[in-house]
Amino acid sequence: MSQHVGEIGRDFYLARLRAAECHRRTVVHHDSDAYRVVHGEADLLPALVVDRYGDYLAMQTLDQGMDAAKSEIASCLTEIFEPRGIVARNDVAVRTKEQLPLETAVMAGEVPGAVAVRINGLTMHADLLHGQKTGIFLDQRENYRAAAHYARGGKALDCFTSTGGFALQLAAKCQSVEAVDSSSNLSAATTYNWTVNAAAIAAPGDFALSVRGSGQTLAAGGEAQYTVTVSTTPAGDVCNNPVTLSVKGLPPGATAGFSPAAVTPGAGSATSTLTVQMAATSAKLRPDGGGWALALPMLAVILLAPTRRGQKRKSHNAFMILFCLLILGAVCATVGCGGGFAVTPSSSSYTLTITGTNGSVNHSTTVTLAVK
Repeated sequence: MSQHVGEIGRDFYLARLRAAECHRRTVVHHDSDAYRVVHGEADLLPALVVDRYGDYLAMQTLDQGMDAAKSEIASCLTEIFEPRGIVARNDVAVRTKEQLPLETAVMAGEVPGAVAVRINGLTMHADLLHGQKTGIFLDQRENYRAAAHYARGGKALDCFTSTGGFALQLAAKCQSVEAVDSSSNLSAATTYNWTVNAAAIAAPGDFALSVRGSGQTLAAGGEAQYTVTVSTTPAGDVCNNPVTLSVKGLPPGATAGFSPAAVTPGAGSATSTLTVQMAATSAKLRPDGGGWALALPMLAVILLAPTRRGQKRKSHNAFMILFCLLILGAVCATVGCGGGFAVTPSSSSYTLTITGTNGSVNHSTTVTLAVK
């Protein structure tokens, strides 16, 4: 696996292992701490597999050459990763073709029976000593993510689920997932992984709100209706939890309700109807001042008549008082100051805020409503 002749020793393995890990740092997402470090010929190390499970490493040496160098390889891995433990999972049948024994051995440190790791944001427990392959099918890590990316709701079936890798990734994108495996041990592992990821899988999906019917006018005793649409975002994701709807900013005397009060958009969208009702109240009345408009001038004439007859020199002042009272009477007739009644029409505009809530996720939108 080289264009140059060179000695195959510790430095050779150290350089190629470093190169493999350097490449993985550029392609493995930060939400995973379990991944394949070395994949045989793809990393110029034929017959060698190295998988990382957080602070632990599992390796396989599948031919005579790599098996002879497994101690040097373990030493190089210790220098690069400083792991808590390294296990050689050399219990795969292909080794018999090389006349190699099937065995599992701890090469460095200590390796517990189960190790918790993160794969594509989910927690999974791997049995590094007895689990299939090296514990989990880490070579499927990117396929787990790809399957979830292309899922579009509906039902999913994960046959030969092993530790539930595909089923767990699909669960957040599908309405239901069924995982099947013939091994009771693997079924128990899948159930356990499902339990520890239940909260993450059921995390509220994101959504967007839109409303039709803005700009309506509502009269006393009438009602206005708006169509509220809740859509899952981004397209292709699934929001399986109900989105509860509420509204605030209603006009005084108005009531409102959603039908239904909560909707589940799933892999698409769902709608609810918001109905706003205004109470049937009497028109507001006010005094029109007509009686005062007539009474004030008459009262002024009665009061000032003696003054005009007895004191001609005060006629000018009396005329001014009478004139002012006439003006006051006219104003009372216009704006009201007691007496009769007149209808006062009123019209106001209100902004209603509609909010959808799904767990810790909430979004709002607004509509306008005129009340007359």
